Amino acid sequence: AGRPVLAADAGGARETVVSGVTGVFFPVGDVDALAEAMRQVDWTRFDPAACRAQADRFSVAAFQAGIADQVRREREG
Repeated sequence: AGRPVLAADAGGARETVVSGVTGVFFPVGDVDALAEAMRQVDWTRFDPAACRAQADRFSVAAFQAGIADQVRREREG
């Protein structure tokens, strides 16, 4: 949807969110940092196109293309 993410700095978020570009991290379990980010981050500064482009890297179509490419390389290799 082109919106930035506010995510705990752990798990899959580390692989999908680009800090300062597509979202903001806060330390895991730090509710004060979460509240601070919710109050202080200028969410309008994030580029919706950049957020969408990053999300598209993890779409079903991208996953299917990656699998098909891997299968093709294995068959050729």
